[in-house]
This record gives sequence, C-alpha cells and structure tokens, in this order.
Amino acid sequence: MKKFAIISLISIIIITLSTGCQSNTDKQIPIKMKSQEEQMQIQNNYTYDDYKHVYEEVLLETEKFDIKDAKLKKWVIRTLIQEKLNYETDLTQEQVLQLSKEKMNKEKAWKEIAAKEYGIKLKDNEIDQYIKDSLDTVDVPKQMKAYADVLGLSIENLNYRYDRDLYEKNLIWEKLIPKLEEKYSTNDMKVLLQKYNEEVDNTVKSIGTLVE
Repeated sequence: MKKFAIISLISIIIITLSTGCQSNTDKQIPIKMKSQEEQMQIQNNYTYDDYKHVYEEVLLETEKFDIKDAKLKKWVIRTLIQEKLNYETDLTQEQVLQLSKEKMNKEKAWKEIAAKEYGIKLKDNEIDQYIKDSLDTVDVPKQMKAYADVLGLSIENLNYRYDRDLYEKNLIWEKLIPKLEEKYSTNDMKVLLQKYNEEVDNTVKSIGTLVE
C-alpha cells in the first residue's frame, strides 16, 4: 500500500506536511501542530466512530461558510479536518478560508510547474491504475470508511472521483523525484520537497496566483 495515498485522502495533503505551518500570503497565519506523540495517539487509538464524529462536525462547520464553489468547499473540508486532527491552533473562519484558497491555488501551480518545467503529464488511465494499486493491497482503513460514509459516497467514488486530485498529486510527486534528484544532486526527500515547494511558492508569488 502506498502510505502517502491513504494518509492524504483522509485528512492532510502530504506534500505540505511539516512540523509547523504558515500561510504564504503577507497576512501570515502561524500554525502550531500537535506533537508527534499526540498525532500518533489519534492515528493508533481513534475508532471508526471517533473519525465519523470528527467528519460530521467538519461538515456542519463547513455549512456555516455558505460556499458555492464545490472545489473550494472541498478544500475547506480538508483544512478543517487537518485542524481537528493535526493542529494545536484553533483557526478562525477567515483563516480557514484563507488557508483553503492558498492550498487550492498552490496545488494548481504545483501541478502546472510539474507539467511545464519537468514534462510530467498524467493520463486518466495512469491515475486510475495508481488508485487501484493503492487500494488493492489493504483493507479499507476505518478513517476512509468513516469519511466516505459522512460524505455519502461509496469507497470507489471517494477515491476515484472526490479525492482523485490527491492521488494525482502523489503520482506526480513520484515521477518528479528522479528529476529533482538530478537537478539538486541529492536524494534527501526533505530537501527535494523543500526545493520544489520553493519553486512553487516563487511562481505563485510572481504571478499572483493566491487569492486573499
């Protein structure tokens, strides 16, 4: 099982994982993460019902935003889930919306740079096969089942449609790794991730992609 794929589609976007987090706009949002121990306790001890409760709370909170854009609504849901499971910081509604817009726009730039600068373009059948390979080797995780149930989706629709973009990003990253290793003369994943995110951030700032 590709661990990245399972984790990301549940609560977090794996390419932006870190021990701390800040917004990329001039209005920075300092975010304190839960300790590694706390996060591991949640991962190891949460039951299906625990996750279901978290996701139900998130959906109720999301409705308060009155968001019409389906894609942005999805990112707000993801941000709220990450806040509940990974952040020590309590975000305001304004901060949640800002972070969600940033993540949505950064992901777009992230994929565009991979295509334009590194020639990585995926076909639909490649993504389908990647999802299939990721799901075929393990039983459905309890957090995934809870997520699908709360969203009113089948496991298939959750992965092949709703969270397809996350699998796509993971597969792009796998294809980026050897190109980045050659460019930066290192196979240190942290360094490669940092370097590529810097490329993305610089591009986002130069073209004004982020929405405030």
